[in-house]
Amino acid sequence: MARAPSNPLVERLLQAREVLGLPEEASLADVKKAYRSLSLSLHPDRRPPEEREEAEAAMQRVNEAYAVLECFLEHYPVPLHRKALEARVFDPEQWWRERFAGPVAGNDSD
Repeated sequence: MARAPSNPLVERLLQAREVLGLPEEASLADVKKAYRSLSLSLHPDRRPPEEREEAEAAMQRVNEAYAVLECFLEHYPVPLHRKALEARVFDPEQWWRERFAGPVAGNDSD
């Protein structure tokens, strides 16, 4: 049986969970703890000069993953597994626009 195409936001949240090495049951506190731990271990200033470029790229991935998960879990404290996320995320494009790109087009409520 073929699986229905996945929601892009759900995929991004699952990828972010993988980057931070979190279990499916991770809470916002777990996300923050994993972020702090990875930030300390991957920080470019703590790496030898020949590893700094790679460390900067890794830190960027960790920072992006943290930003996505923190924002989502503050508003929707649900387990980070596919079934729970797909049940909770109804319109990912609208959710993303509301939080990162300002008001949704056509929504003039100020």
